[in-house]
Amino acid sequence: MLIFETGIRGHRLEYINHVYHGFYDRESLSELKIVVPTDFNLSLGGLSWPRSEECTFYYLSEEEQANAQLAGWRGILQRRRILKKYVAKANDREVFLVFLVTYIPSIILMLGSARFSGVVYNIYTRSCGNGLSVLKGFLLFLLMRLHPSVDRIFLLNDQESCAAFNAKFDSRKFCYLADPFIPVSVDGGGDYELSRNMEVTTVLHFGGLCHRKGTMEVLKLAALLAAEGEGPRYRFIFAGKVYEDIKEEFYAHVEALSGQIDVQVIDRFCEYSYLGHLCEISDVLALPYKNVGQSSGLLGFAAQFNRPVMGPEEGLLGTLIREYELGYTLPEIDADGMRTLLLENEEGIKQWPEKSPSPYLQTHRPADFQNAILNSVGRHV
Repeated sequence: MLIFETGIRGHRLEYINHVYHGFYDRESLSELKIVVPTDFNLSLGGLSWPRSEECTFYYLSEEEQANAQLAGWRGILQRRRILKKYVAKANDREVFLVFLVTYIPSIILMLGSARFSGVVYNIYTRSCGNGLSVLKGFLLFLLMRLHPSVDRIFLLNDQESCAAFNAKFDSRKFCYLADPFIPVSVDGGGDYELSRNMEVTTVLHFGGLCHRKGTMEVLKLAALLAAEGEGPRYRFIFAGKVYEDIKEEFYAHVEALSGQIDVQVIDRFCEYSYLGHLCEISDVLALPYKNVGQSSGLLGFAAQFNRPVMGPEEGLLGTLIREYELGYTLPEIDADGMRTLLLENEEGIKQWPEKSPSPYLQTHRPADFQNAILNSVGRHV
């Protein structure tokens, strides 16, 4: 199998590592080839890559990496060219893409040079978009179903939609893929700048900090509480790279809140053990995502560290939070809604760690993810 990826943060790094361990456990690392960007190294995220010398790594040039990010037809043609080059170089017809949808137009133009499988995150039937976006989603899924070069389409964390799409499109291409939690070991003696404070309620928001993750709504929540004189009772932690789409506004708000409420910003890529530590010292995780049609890796952290989330009531994300008893959902996941939720559920939030762990941990193991991929890709029906 050839794994092809032009980015190496977040889900990309995690999923490549999970598939890698699947091959390692089956003692078949020599059958795995991985295309990664130039900034990839085996120490990223603190993940392990045992016997890495047995796996073949190909590194994209900086020019190839930049060309793969181009928009429009130029981007489609460049991705086709780069994909075709590395498929031939690896001499492997089974290709796994961490973000399948991005490459569909390029795959269509490759005319059977390989068979492509990959992950789909945004399920159009779960989104709250308009009629045009639903139509686009339907046409994309139909195209993936019909194109002979598309092998397996893994729908992340959405078993119900897999059954529905296979029935609708008379297909067996759509496969359920559990979003695996990352088994995180937290070093209790680590040199961490932040620690547990039982005198306050700590709200944690982490990952890529940007508009679509609702980062500004969390910051507005802090401003609301500060304006009402509740600042001394709360602490907010933002961990992860602050994206350019909100950077100027974000830091202007943080500066304005100085002295009114405790706001901690860790503007960098954080290792998983550190994110685990932040979960341990927090009381609630904020997930005010704009796109409710897809899952979130934060659910795995919430389940593993037994901390409740605040998330949207609608879409796939709301369904997962309720089904696996992972926290609280809101019909309007904005600053006002989260403020009301916090004030009305203070005791429940503080006592949440005493509850039994979520069943999410039993059904979203790395092995579930690995087996779904390795038992399906290349097994043509």
